[in-house]
Amino acid sequence: MKPFEYVMVIFSVIIGLTLTQFANVVSFMIKDYDVSKLHFPYICLVILGCITCLNHWGALYPLRNRPSWNMATTGLLFLAGLLLYSACIVATPEDVGFDHNYEALFHRVIAKTLAVMVVFVIVLLIDSVMLKRGRSLSWYLLMVSYIVLMISGVVIQNTIYRDVLVVVMLGLQGVNIALNKFTVSEETMKRI
Repeated sequence: MKPFEYVMVIFSVIIGLTLTQFANVVSFMIKDYDVSKLHFPYICLVILGCITCLNHWGALYPLRNRPSWNMATTGLLFLAGLLLYSACIVATPEDVGFDHNYEALFHRVIAKTLAVMVVFVIVLLIDSVMLKRGRSLSWYLLMVSYIVLMISGVVIQNTIYRDVLVVVMLGLQGVNIALNKFTVSEETMKRI
């Protein structure tokens, strides 16, 4: 087993749990569509969470040839996964007693979710520097803009602002994906 595979086992479990939780939310929305009060920004938040998980997982792939991992770098990856999972749990409804009002849920949890995500992005920035990933300046600027936007969403308590903010953040995640250009192909797998 390569060091990268060893490190990725626990991270993959955490990301898998996070994606499962988001999948459960989507299932509940579909199953209870007739009695649910769906909210477009909440749906965007769920999509944003799924894309963030997949994008972060994909961004780790270039580290597969790293010869060694210490406790600090492994701990940062683990912390990033835990923060993603925590944000997911904060943002998703509890199974018992939920009234299927996704708009009320969104407005009740968005500030807390954004606060956890601010810490997640800060951990990503620290992780990127510690692992010497060689990220582009545009990636760092995008992450700093994420932090500023998310802090504004915590501080500004206007519901319309927070609704629009999540939709804008989903668009920024699309930009992030375009910047990463992550691809798994037969050719990249042969080089492993």
